[in-house]
Amino acid sequence: MVSVDGRGRVADRAVLRVLGWVPGDRLEVRALESAVLVRRRPDGIFAVTGQGYVRLPVAARRWCGLYAGDRVLLVADRHEALGVGA
Repeated sequence: MVSVDGRGRVADRAVLRVLGWVPGDRLEVRALESAVLVRRRPDGIFAVTGQGYVRLPVAARRWCGLYAGDRVLLVADRHEALGVGA
């Protein structure tokens, strides 16, 4: 569980380190009902910030009702992050 700050940043970088995501990696961000899906994609329009944070776009935060200080559960799929598939 981590907090979302006032600029939409996920305030913990541990999951990004596990996934091997680094500043500048391109990201796809999708709001799905009550969840936000973030995936590393070469054609993504968002990116890991220079400080190594994921910033959730305001539209995705509004869609899911996320506000500054809200705590969110981060779930990672290392196999997808590494490009390993079935």
